[in-house]
Amino acid sequence: MADSEQSLILNVDDNDGARYAKSRILRLAGFRTVEARNGSEALRLVLECSPVLILLDTRLPDLSGFEVCKLIKADPRTEDVLILQTSASFLNSADKIRALDGGADNYLVEPIEPDELIANVNALLRLRKIKQNLSESEMRFRQIAENSADVFWVFSPQDNRPLYVSPAYDALWQQDSTRLTDEPGDWIHAVHPEDRAGVVQAFTSFSHDEPFELTYRLLLRNGTVRWIRDRGYPVRDKAGNIYRVARISQDVSDRKLAEEILTTASRRKDECGPMIERHTRHLMRLVDDLLDISRVTQGKVTITSERVELKSFVSTALESVLPFLQSREHSLSIELPDAPMYLNGDAVRLAQIVGNVLHNAGKYTPSGGQIALKAERHEQRVCISISDNGIGVTPENHTGIFEMFVQAQHASDRAQDGLGIGLSLVKTLTALHGGHIQVVSRGVDQGSTFEINLPLAADAGESVAMAPNANVIAAPPPAPHAGRSAGRILIVDDNRDSAEALSELLQLDGFQVDTAEDGFAALRYTELMCPNIIFLDIGLPGMDGYELATKLRALPATKNALLIALTGYGQAKDKIQAFQAGFDYHLVKPAELTQLRAILASVSTVE
Repeated sequence: MADSEQSLILNVDDNDGARYAKSRILRLAGFRTVEARNGSEALRLVLECSPVLILLDTRLPDLSGFEVCKLIKADPRTEDVLILQTSASFLNSADKIRALDGGADNYLVEPIEPDELIANVNALLRLRKIKQNLSESEMRFRQIAENSADVFWVFSPQDNRPLYVSPAYDALWQQDSTRLTDEPGDWIHAVHPEDRAGVVQAFTSFSHDEPFELTYRLLLRNGTVRWIRDRGYPVRDKAGNIYRVARISQDVSDRKLAEEILTTASRRKDECGPMIERHTRHLMRLVDDLLDISRVTQGKVTITSERVELKSFVSTALESVLPFLQSREHSLSIELPDAPMYLNGDAVRLAQIVGNVLHNAGKYTPSGGQIALKAERHEQRVCISISDNGIGVTPENHTGIFEMFVQAQHASDRAQDGLGIGLSLVKTLTALHGGHIQVVSRGVDQGSTFEINLPLAADAGESVAMAPNANVIAAPPPAPHAGRSAGRILIVDDNRDSAEALSELLQLDGFQVDTAEDGFAALRYTELMCPNIIFLDIGLPGMDGYELATKLRALPATKNALLIALTGYGQAKDKIQAFQAGFDYHLVKPAELTQLRAILASVSTVE
């Protein structure tokens, strides 16, 4: 045989002649041999020489060959050594059975023909090689399976009982794999209730003939959701018969999250187009006015007239000026009527009026100042007042400050100077809308209040109660939420522009922020991520903010999240309903930036 020169055989026989004859036959066949005269010597040499096979006579002077065989097979160091037992004394079937039960791999009765001896030795060595290959193959499989994060399964095709489950099961399923021995279907209990029926159906209908692939969710005991990709395929023998079913379960939660992020990013890209286009048109009109000052001086500035809601153009103004106010570290409080107020005018120009005055307030107030925007109804007019605690205006300049190219004395840390046409343009635009603007100030360093008075549309409706002085009301202090910490924020608002603007502001403060357009998208998001803070609009399509808050409080992943209502509903009953639904804070749009930061700062201190 090809491996004979590498194979060492231990020949154990107390008969010198018989031992010599057998060793000679083996050496002529190319085997190497070592000899022992008794059982004790054989036990020593098997450890010292590590033979692949022992030719063992049954009758020895100290120990019987049966006893020697049992001792060798019982020792883990020598249990894999092949034993070919021979005998000239024990010749009946019972002796052969005794030898094989004791661990012998074969039993020959002497005298033995040389060819018969070599044939039996070669047959045992071939079996040893096959067993060794199988053992090495199994070892490689176990090393791969037991060091992988994926779960490897091997099933019996007859009854679908798991024959092998890799250790990754315990970590991925967060269950004890030993329970599968008594309850093979125990793994199905961790499958998400919404997916369980489909998974059971898929595995029940699996015919074992063709590979299968299935993706589903696990709902773990701690409320975490994991996405699993299962693949199964039949294992066939050389005859093509299925004798095992192999299965691999892989955690694909990260891939699912990446797909969700890419989908969201693609959607946002599509959604940002109209917003960018709108702002571009807005800026083009402003630049056109700045470049053609002569139109102001000659009274050639014109406006378009349409029905405009107060909050809409105020929001547009805030959107354009908030980054500047934030860069100056100003705090901004906003107080607007609860119910809609309509004006007849040019939405872009009205936003320009408010935006210019807000920008002026931020520019002429030292860093860290306080700015307030307030709107009140007086019969058929609305007064929009913008106050600051900045450098103020001297009494003699109350009228002149609205003239072309006139600028107030600036704050020492003020941003770069402009052309001095801002307030003049505001005055002109306000007049074109049938209104007027005035400034109230007690003098230098006493702050200023600019009051913009505009007529309401004829059918604007009855006056309504104003929102409370504080735009944010907190629920009664709850017990500290276990595990709450500031980090990932979810904004749920069907107004895309509003959600994106708030998202950008929060991202500037270092938060990870995602957005969802409705309650159903928010619930899908929480299956993949666990946001610490959630801003909810109340007037959501399909499922309002109150219902969504109740559902979020019932989920293990978000039961401790900070819920903040960010809404246009600001009456007392709205706030009570919000707190009953599980909200921690109630803010009226547009929210005050300093209040938002104060809330988020307080949350970040809770471990």
